[in-house]
Amino acid sequence: MSFKKYAAPLQLEIKPSRILLVVLLLLHLLAVVILITLPIPVIMTFVLSIVLILIGAHLISLHALRSSENAVTKIIWDANDEWLLSGSVRQNVKVDLLGNSYVHPQLTILRFKEPGKMWSNSVVLLKDNIDENDFRQLRVRLNLSRDNSKSDFK
Repeated sequence: MSFKKYAAPLQLEIKPSRILLVVLLLLHLLAVVILITLPIPVIMTFVLSIVLILIGAHLISLHALRSSENAVTKIIWDANDEWLLSGSVRQNVKVDLLGNSYVHPQLTILRFKEPGKMWSNSVVLLKDNIDENDFRQLRVRLNLSRDNSKSDFK
């Protein structure tokens, strides 16, 4: 995916998201409540509840609060169509944007893969964890680059 060469590089500073925090908390608490109402043994309910709470804590730390050491806190899309991710542990890691990223005015999920690595990284962007103008520019550039790549195959 590329944008016009004359476009300036885009640097995105990602902040914690209150919206995502509330959504993740509510979803995981609702899952625990539903689990408690199921007709399964108490020990299984307890174990599964602990697992849900741990998964929720991990996702909140990684995506909502950005306090995890693996959390991405900065994204750079440079003029050479290269993506760089930074966080508390790693700085300016070159990655490739995957085609299954999701772009919407309220929510954007960018999926990245570091060359040579098996797993991909997801970065969840909402209107409250990124500058509004940067968020708009990102969505426009992603949509334009997606349209340009589709027209190349026609």
